[in-house]
Amino acid sequence: MAFGQVAQDKKVQQFILRGKEMAHKYVDVFNSILLEGDISTVKTYDGEVTDSTEPPFSDRLMLFHTNLLITSGIGTYGMAMAKSNRKDLAVHYSKILAEVSSYALDGAKLLIKNGWMEQPPMAADRDNLANKK
Repeated sequence: MAFGQVAQDKKVQQFILRGKEMAHKYVDVFNSILLEGDISTVKTYDGEVTDSTEPPFSDRLMLFHTNLLITSGIGTYGMAMAKSNRKDLAVHYSKILAEVSSYALDGAKLLIKNGWMEQPPMAADRDNLANKK
């Protein structure tokens, strides 16, 4: 949330705020599961974000850091899915992994578009190469 309110570039801001909405959705999903089992829910720290609009970091650093956290989260959800014996949780993890992976790709594309990251090497298009002969 904090990065979203201080980002200068509109596309970076929209990307980060999209992630905030996704995170809220996932907290709601897992909190509802915890509540069903009479287990205390997760505390969010949204209320601890200041009202500052002065960016402490560049959009480049905030976007890179956000993408790093996204990819770390993908690994965490994958590990959670592998270690859980509950099929109901695995369904939620699978849906979240698909959504978050697409979100991470959008972040990488935004980094590349702004010239903040190089396009990774791609596999050769073998069909196109074969048709050139």
